[in-house]
Amino acid sequence: MKARGATARGVAVIDDKTPDGDLEAMNQAGIRGIRLNLATGGVNDPNIGRPRFQAAVDRVKARGWHIQLFTSLAMISAIKDLVAASPVPVVFDHFGGAQAELGVEQPGFADLVELVRTGKAHVKSPAPIGPRNSGLDLLPYASPRSPAH
Repeated sequence: MKARGATARGVAVIDDKTPDGDLEAMNQAGIRGIRLNLATGGVNDPNIGRPRFQAAVDRVKARGWHIQLFTSLAMISAIKDLVAASPVPVVFDHFGGAQAELGVEQPGFADLVELVRTGKAHVKSPAPIGPRNSGLDLLPYASPRSPAH
């Protein structure tokens, strides 16, 4: 980010031990959000995911950062109320874990769409390269003409 200069922006992966001084240094360097990896951390239990999400909100709200969240649709449904009440924007990575082949009726998809419609959340599409499903097959569901709208 130093090479990019003052216009650089980024998202950091932190943990609960990251000192506030480090967060301030990150802010000065251009960090504007944190990534919370519930999916890769194997967190499927809302009793773990809910406090982890709330702790992330508490860490970033004074800085005006956002939370980029990698999780499943089931977890999105379990934390929907927390996201709706969040004082910071939430970005669901990898289309929120939605799977195109399951269509718009898959459990949790309506909750994801509702959070996006309210403006409390955004959905990020993964890069169309690499081993993960690119998510590009979900683009029809983003169309204003789709049944999800």
